[in-house]
Amino acid sequence: MAEPIVSEDGGASALPPRFDPAFYLATNPGLDVTPSEAEAHYHREGRARGLVASPLALRENLVAMIADGRSVLEIGPFCNPLLKGASIAYLDVLDAGQLRARAQAIGLDPAGCPDHVDYVGGLEQVRRRFDAVISSHAIEHQPDLVHHLQQIERILEPDGLFCLIIPDKRYCLDHFLAESTIAQVLQAHREQRRTHSLASIVEHVALTTHNDSHRHWQGDHGDAVPTDRAARLRKAMHDHDFALGRYVDVHAWYFTPDRFAEIVEALEALGLIGLELAGVYDTAHGRNEFCAVLRLSAEARRIAAAAVRGPEITLVQFAGKAEDAAARLATAPNIQAYARRHGYRYALAQADAGSLSGAGWAVLFGPHHFVGDLDFDLAHYVRGRDGRLAVLPSEGDLALGAWGMAPWLLNLGHAGARRLVQTVEAAHDSGPADPSAVLVRLSEGDALSVDRDPQLGGRHAAFLRVASAEPTSSAGLEALAIAVKASLASADETIMPVRSTAGGDRWSARYAHPHGLAPPLIEAPIPVPDVSAAARLRTMWEAAGGAGEAELPDRLRPVAAMLATAEDERLAEDLAALGRSSAAQGLLGGDRQHARAADPAFAAKLSRWTYDKLVSLAEAVGCLRLENPEGGPWGDNGRRDPAELFAAIESALGADLSPPSSIGAYLGIGVGRGRVIHMRMLDAIHAAWRMGQLATQLEDPGAPDGAVHVGEVGAGIGLAAYYARRLGQPRWTLFDEATPALLQRHVAGEAVAAMPVSQLAQAKIDLLLNCDSLPELPRESSLAILRSAYAAGVGLIVSINQEAPLPGVVPVSTLVAQAGGYALASRHRHWLRSGHVEEVFRRS
Repeated sequence: MAEPIVSEDGGASALPPRFDPAFYLATNPGLDVTPSEAEAHYHREGRARGLVASPLALRENLVAMIADGRSVLEIGPFCNPLLKGASIAYLDVLDAGQLRARAQAIGLDPAGCPDHVDYVGGLEQVRRRFDAVISSHAIEHQPDLVHHLQQIERILEPDGLFCLIIPDKRYCLDHFLAESTIAQVLQAHREQRRTHSLASIVEHVALTTHNDSHRHWQGDHGDAVPTDRAARLRKAMHDHDFALGRYVDVHAWYFTPDRFAEIVEALEALGLIGLELAGVYDTAHGRNEFCAVLRLSAEARRIAAAAVRGPEITLVQFAGKAEDAAARLATAPNIQAYARRHGYRYALAQADAGSLSGAGWAVLFGPHHFVGDLDFDLAHYVRGRDGRLAVLPSEGDLALGAWGMAPWLLNLGHAGARRLVQTVEAAHDSGPADPSAVLVRLSEGDALSVDRDPQLGGRHAAFLRVASAEPTSSAGLEALAIAVKASLASADETIMPVRSTAGGDRWSARYAHPHGLAPPLIEAPIPVPDVSAAARLRTMWEAAGGAGEAELPDRLRPVAAMLATAEDERLAEDLAALGRSSAAQGLLGGDRQHARAADPAFAAKLSRWTYDKLVSLAEAVGCLRLENPEGGPWGDNGRRDPAELFAAIESALGADLSPPSSIGAYLGIGVGRGRVIHMRMLDAIHAAWRMGQLATQLEDPGAPDGAVHVGEVGAGIGLAAYYARRLGQPRWTLFDEATPALLQRHVAGEAVAAMPVSQLAQAKIDLLLNCDSLPELPRESSLAILRSAYAAGVGLIVSINQEAPLPGVVPVSTLVAQAGGYALASRHRHWLRSGHVEEVFRRS
């Protein structure tokens, strides 16, 4: 009997069983067995011989089952996609151009590669659900199998299928390797692996055999111990060590049909995945692979069906006139790719908009319109506009249909939607439509709920764009083709210069990697408030004269009030959730950053900026080689997995760089092992690392034991001191007033020395660091600090500051020249902070 797949609405479809007696006998006509004897024969000898007992034992039948127009995501198509068509989306670690280059490099036909890869990277970026997901020889490459299956669960429709074609380790290069176990799968998930372990790389490079499935079926498995094993082992270790945390493509898992089924069932029983086994099929003779199908469990189907869906959206492209055909052929792949990427419907309208149907939103494209940003969140954009009749371009003609001169967003659920379309088209019959006249005529004097938005229709619009030249001319068609090709090359690439605002240009200038990823923005978990630690810090604050502090910044006043009234419980809660505290404003985000991050556009900018700093830090410490715009690969550094990058940085610096465990609630990106990193932590890691490098330049440190003593003036919340201790630089003194010093010791550790700035001249400091404060302090205060540094015997002053010509900002170089005693030793742009300069001044 077929195994039913019951959908949420009670309907059912069926998969063929693992063993079908009628199919078994029909496919193997030479068997001398009766139908009643067929199953016993199969288990006795047919299975071991690889006799086919189910149609889904063959990959071609598995593929054909879902090639029926349903929406499908194919993972890893390379240069031979299993499926093609408008409803098929592709995900790969390489984009289409890189796939073709790789195919050519290894002697395969690049013409077979897809024209466009919808998702480049991991499943995390997929934001829609599919009727089916299919992968061929891909699941065995996943470092964290559980995480991969969880992502599949997230993107499947309630009645969706995950179809897999998996190598059978008995008949491929993995023959001599032991089958993977549930223990190994759980270990990889507990470690949140994003790259392969040394063991996996050694097994794949040094311990595998030939990959000829026919030889394996004949019993010829090659040498269990290869003659060149020592050389292969050395290569495997070299590949692992010199990857510096980057992904090396090897097998991580070795399956047979039974072992795969056993692991999936165990993961479901543990509640780690919401997938269940719908069918697993035995390996056919002469092949090195078996097929399997997973589906959502009953509870996962219920959750998926109840999930809040975005508004129904249809992308309608008008064919236009005969002379518009070439333009439409150029723009259609772009619009179709956007539809696949977000799960929207695509429709081609031959003449006018009068036949539009549905109740959601329709985006109306002319033949020469295209989507400038394939990651534009249209569902969020229209959410909250339910009462609007339409969103129209802010300027220009409103023509539709065969003229197709302006893109629209039309709310088909609005009672006046079709009347609006008909009125505009009728008005255009007698000449170009005047927008205001059309709206007055339609509304009959009443105000219409219509938005006008500059994101539609302009050459530089943020979402829908129009050709920059006459789209029917040869020059216009060429320009249009180039712009559309660029949009398909990178999901978040800007097609044409966006001249929105000066502020937007300034924000873009923060990125060293303009096409980098924007990982999800995450709020760090809040630790349990430590009331006893808060009380100890309050005692230190009182001893430092905190009660008598004057002229505190507004952001520190709530903390000072808690200290003054000995509210230790409230103080402990505020310190634990420091990322949301006003005291962290500008230093760890604070409450204002949380409020701004409620806007998805700002949240995306923030995550992208943080990721950009992570990539720059990896380049600074040597984990990533700098890319050269004059030659070689370009854009790859900005598309690395954040966890891989952070692990590589830790390996390069030889330290665990986990964030302070005493603070939470800040906004950052995930970097593996459940850790969330804030952008200021990345700045601090770099500062602490640089101080360690510069310490080696001091010829005669002041301490008797030869250790370098670092002082930091204006230490923020103490992140540089915290990471200096992580990097083995324990001699670090913070110079600040009592209230900021309390925050710094909470973050860096209570054992870190703290002194008022007024005592700097009496301290014994070898190297003095200042970030983000000297230029903005009153000039006399800054000069007093620099003169105190000289009196303290400081050998090097390190400044990481801006020097923009702003009111009240005096460049550090100017201050040092006025204070005297130091000369510039080095100066360069900062690796992580655009607009900041690192200057080192040596005692003269």
